[in-house]
This record gives sequence, structure tokens and C-alpha cells, in this order.
Amino acid sequence: MPTTASPFDEQTQRRYEAIKGLREKGHGIRRIARDLGLQRNTVRRYLRCDTAPPSNKGRRRPSRLSQFAGHLKHRWGEGEHNASSLWRELVGRGYKGDVSSVQKYVRRWRETITMSCPVPPTGFSPRRTARLLLTDERKLNEAEQVFITRLCKTNGEITMLQTLGKEFQRLVKERSSEEFTAWCEKVRAGEISELKNWAKGLLSDEAAVQAAMRSEWSNGQTEGQVNRLKTIKRQMYGRAKFDLLRARVLCAS
Repeated sequence: MPTTASPFDEQTQRRYEAIKGLREKGHGIRRIARDLGLQRNTVRRYLRCDTAPPSNKGRRRPSRLSQFAGHLKHRWGEGEHNASSLWRELVGRGYKGDVSSVQKYVRRWRETITMSCPVPPTGFSPRRTARLLLTDERKLNEAEQVFITRLCKTNGEITMLQTLGKEFQRLVKERSSEEFTAWCEKVRAGEISELKNWAKGLLSDEAAVQAAMRSEWSNGQTEGQVNRLKTIKRQMYGRAKFDLLRARVLCAS
């Protein structure tokens, strides 16, 4: 069966014939390169050949990820959509490439997930997304539920963050101070550094946190009055004395 030459081979042949034709007319390498828009080294290489050199364009080299394609597809189907985690798994299997190659490889799968979600990725701000993660699923509308489900499937750390966050909410609402230490241990055993730092701050003042969970009293009113006092003081731009500040606070009450 006759083989059909690729467009790249035909282009190479035409370029070779043009270079040889100009050379036969007595043109120098510099002029040939200028007339054809080529590098002088390219012209020299063509002139040294008796026939058109083979073209490597259009012949894609096999990717290093080719032998791991089956494993990547299997793990993606299982719900592991974190490119860094997939890369670490492949390194353990002998992969020598970098993480950016894995990120590019799974990008088309990630775009498929994004397109199937009714909410565009820019539809929710980080602040709103954080609130949705900690909201009871029964209070979310359909679009929000699908968005959070897709988000958790994309990243295992987000799922863990949601679980620990809702667990802490339950501890505070139910005033389960006895479970607070166990919750902190779960956080410290995890891999979310931001949550670890937050838990470390809570443990540094554990007595106050435990008391807040056990007691029915709150200093919320006090903090509110302090904030109100600071707001009034700022409105005076520091130009008035205590007597005016006192009068404004009392009159506003």
C-alpha cells in the first residue's frame, strides 16, 4: 500500500528545492537565508544533504506518563483528583517527571468536571465557599450542593477540612468540652497546616476555651460595647476629651 507523505515532509522537500535552486544561481548562504526567512545554519544543513532531510515535525514523542496512563485513570475514577498526590504516587512507581506534567495531563479531566457543574468556578468567592462547606447540606440549594460535592471530590484535604469544621461546630453547640482535646488530636494528626496552627492557638488558651464551652455566660455583650465605644471615639478624630466622649456614649444610649 503506498504511503502518503505528511504535510511536514512536503514542506521540507519544497524548502530543500528552493535552497538548492538559489544556490545553483550563485546566491550565497546569507542571501538565501534572508530571501527564504531561514537561519543560516539551516541553509548550511540543507546544502550538505543530497536529498531533503527527514522532518521530525508532526511525530510526537511518547510521553513519560504513557506507561502510567492506566494508573492515573484508575485513581482519578476512584476520586483522587489532586495532581500533587497523583504525582507522588507515580514517583513511588518509578516516574521521573515533574509535577507540572501530571497537572497538564489531568487538566482535561478537571475541565470536564468543571463543565458538568451547574455553578461556574468563579461563581462563589472563597469566603462564600468556606461558609457553604460548614452549612448543613439540607439548607443548600441544588446548585450549591452540586458545587460542594464536586469540590470535595476534587481535593481530599477539603473534605477533611469540612469534616473537622462541622465537628467543631457540633462541639460548640452541644458544649461538649470533654471532646475538645480529642478533636485537637485529630487536627494535629492531619496534614492541614492552617488548621493545625489554629488548633495550636486554641490549646494555648485551653482553659478559656473549655470554660466557654461549659458556661452559659458569654462576654459577647461586653465586646460589643467596647467595639461601639471605639467607633464613637474614632468619629471624634482624637480632638475631644473624655467628657465629650462620655456625653456621646450616654446620650446615644
